[in-house]
Amino acid sequence: MSIVPSSREGFTLDFVARSLATTVLHPVFTSMLAIIAGSDLPALGRVTDKMASIFPQYRLALYLTAGTGLAVWGNNILNKWSANNWIRDPTWDFNKEIVLVTGGSGGIGASIIRHLLAKNITTTIVVIDYVPLNWTPPDGSRVHYYQCDLSNPDQLRDVSALVKSQVGHPTVLINNAGLLRGNTLLEGSYEDTSLTIRTNLTAPFLLLKEFLPDMVANNHGHIVNVGSISAAVAWPRLADYAATKAGLATLTEALRYELSICYAAPRVRVSIARFSFVRTAMVQGEVGMNHFLFPFQHVDSVGERLADVVASGYAENVYLPGTMRYVASLASGGPEWLQQFLIERSARKATIVLKSTNRQQIDPKTGFLAK
Repeated sequence: MSIVPSSREGFTLDFVARSLATTVLHPVFTSMLAIIAGSDLPALGRVTDKMASIFPQYRLALYLTAGTGLAVWGNNILNKWSANNWIRDPTWDFNKEIVLVTGGSGGIGASIIRHLLAKNITTTIVVIDYVPLNWTPPDGSRVHYYQCDLSNPDQLRDVSALVKSQVGHPTVLINNAGLLRGNTLLEGSYEDTSLTIRTNLTAPFLLLKEFLPDMVANNHGHIVNVGSISAAVAWPRLADYAATKAGLATLTEALRYELSICYAAPRVRVSIARFSFVRTAMVQGEVGMNHFLFPFQHVDSVGERLADVVASGYAENVYLPGTMRYVASLASGGPEWLQQFLIERSARKATIVLKSTNRQQIDPKTGFLAK
C-alpha cells in the first residue's frame, strides 16, 4: 500500500500537503532527522561532513523540519482528542450502529452511504429524503428509505416516530439534507428563503430533539453535520444557504459543550464537515479560483472522507480541501480588505451553475415542497 495519498481532484495543494504529512513531515521521519542533526556518532560523521560542505546550515534546516513535523503531528493529536472530550468510547461498534442520513437519495448523502456499505454491507442505514433513491441498495444491505419533506415539522415528527418504531433509535445522525436555491437576495421569494432556512437549519435542530435523547441516555452516538466553507466565506447567490451553514456551525459548537457540561454525555460525538464547492447534479461549472489551490471537490472524495469519520467512532472537524481550514482562519482573523479582494476576484470569474431551483418546486399554497 502506498503511503502517498491519492487524489480524485488531481495535483493540488491539498494533495501536496497530505503527501508531505505522510512522508517528509511524518513524526517518525522527522524524529530521525532530529537524531541525525544532533548526533556525533562516528558512523554518521562522513555523512554530516558532506552535508555541511554542501549546506552549512543543514543542522538548523533539519531541526526546523523535525520541529515542523512534530508540531503538525502534535496539533492533529490535540485537535482529535479535544473534539472527543479526551475520552474513548469502548462501546462503539460500527457494525452494530444504526446510521440515519438525511438527503441520502443522491449527491453527497448517497456517496456517504455507498462508502459506509463498502465497509460493512450489513450496517443498518436509514435514509430520509423528499425524493426517491436514485441508486439501488446492494443485495444483502439493510437500507430503509422514508419519504419526508424535512421543512415540514409535522412530517419530520411523524417520520421520526416511524424510524424509531420500525428500525430502532439511530446511533448516528448525519444532517446532510440541504436546499440551495441559487438566487440573489432580491430574486428569491419569501418561500425560497423560508424553505431554505427550515430545511437546512431548523430541521437539524428538530432531528436532534427527536434522536439525541436516546444517545444522551446511553452516552453513545455520533452527530455529523454537513456544513460548508460558505459559513465563513460568503458567496454571491448563496446568502440564505451560507447563513444556514453558519448557524449549523454554531449549533455544532454549542452542542459539544452541552453534551459534556449539561447532559454528562461526553461520549456522544459531534463532527462537522466544511467543504468548498462539490461537483454534484445541483452544482456544475467552474469555481473561478486556481485549481491547484481550490479545486472543485469530487463527490466521492467527500463521501469517502465522512464515511471514514463515522466508521472511526471519533468526532472530527473536516475541511475539504484541507486548505479550506486556512481560508476559514483568514476569513475570521485575516485582513478584511484581502478577504474581500480575493472573494470578489474569484466570484467575477466563476461560472458556477446552480441547478437546484428546477428540482425543488415550492407549493405556493403551503410554502412546502410541491409533490
